[in-house]
Amino acid sequence: MTTQERREDSRRRTRLRPGKLLTETGRYLTDCAILDRSSAGARVRLFEAAALSSEMTLFDESETLRWSVRMVWSGDGQAGLCYTSPADPVGAEEAERIAGRYYAV
Repeated sequence: MTTQERREDSRRRTRLRPGKLLTETGRYLTDCAILDRSSAGARVRLFEAAALSSEMTLFDESETLRWSVRMVWSGDGQAGLCYTSPADPVGAEEAERIAGRYYAV
């Protein structure tokens, strides 16, 4: 059985880059690992079951960037996300707050 590739842009692995999924207003949803990215979106591994909306924010802790994203698919603890905005650099203070241990509190 073969799976047809529908992605328009080639993806590149990110070596399990740490990330967070946030609501559009910046509230914590769940931690994730960014498995690979393309210019159009990303595939993430979810570390816990969370109620995810179709529109969210993906925060890349390593590059301190965030994107508005739309969930395209999910299953087996992973999700495919399509960027709906360009990458937005996050300032050091805000990045530290988002990536902090008690951000969800």
